[in-house]
Amino acid sequence: MALTLSATLLVLQTQCTRMQPVQWISDMTTDGTTVQKRLAPPAGVVPFGEAAAPRPAAPLFCNNCATCHGTTGNGQSYVSNYPGMPAVGDLTATNKTTEELLHSLQNGRGAMPAFRNRLSPQEAEALIHHIHTQLKKQ
Repeated sequence: MALTLSATLLVLQTQCTRMQPVQWISDMTTDGTTVQKRLAPPAGVVPFGEAAAPRPAAPLFCNNCATCHGTTGNGQSYVSNYPGMPAVGDLTATNKTTEELLHSLQNGRGAMPAFRNRLSPQEAEALIHHIHTQLKKQ
């Protein structure tokens, strides 16, 4: 079972990583082996002493919501199908208002944790906008 969970999380992580391209560089170590390192963001992207810009909503959704709600928001994921797990909401068919979604996001609901201290108000607003415009069936 642990192998299945690990494989599922790896697939989910791979899907999420596609939304956030990571740049890598090759570096030679002192013993002659080559290692891959992440490339640091260019200087000035986040000026010293200033807050980072809000993250785009698709990676936010993938990193915070997709584990349970699925990468497309349809409520189908490994976690949602785990025995004994409460029903996971289908965000593609939700009729919840912005205020209702914000309340659930900030305070949690059932097995869903509260994200009040994990996401900024701008990120929460971006996630809700993403649900209403990109995920919800029109």
